[in-house]
Amino acid sequence: MDPKILAFLADPMQLGDRPIDVFLTGYGTADRAAILARAAPVLANKYCFLAYSNSSPQTTKPCDDMARALYANNLAAATSSKIMLNFHRYRVGYFEWERMAQGFLGGAAVVATRCLKSPFFDPATHYFETNIRNIGNLISWLLDSKEGRLASERTSKAAADVMANEATPERIGNHIVSFLSSLEKSRHG
Repeated sequence: MDPKILAFLADPMQLGDRPIDVFLTGYGTADRAAILARAAPVLANKYCFLAYSNSSPQTTKPCDDMARALYANNLAAATSSKIMLNFHRYRVGYFEWERMAQGFLGGAAVVATRCLKSPFFDPATHYFETNIRNIGNLISWLLDSKEGRLASERTSKAAADVMANEATPERIGNHIVSFLSSLEKSRHG
């Protein structure tokens, strides 16, 4: 992992001491708007940072200055947040690596709508996965109950441990190569 990121995360704030209850970053879609409307009664009583725009995403190069600045800003917000939300842009819920990793690296408890499996992270162990109708109840439980706060601490620590010790660039690269190789074999075999 990048030494600058490790230094940034060396002494994270405890979840209960973080000033932001809920953080969401993303671009507006009809599905996301419906999720936010459904969760509005709960979110209205929480301190939320919704970096949510109705404008469509700009086409940027993955490692240009703008992309690095946005990622750094989102990571900083995640380190100040108790919960990081991951609502999918489209109905097919893929594992949104960038948003999930920002939450994991920032030590926030990640709450996601249902998504495809990851080889490194499991729901309930590393993050919370729920259906759309239960988002508000899950957020409320995580923030307002002792059991929920303990569960948040447990999952955020488990995810941070995977980010620091298991999801190394070499292991991720090997996994991708293995996956692509299996596709090639199945195509010819």
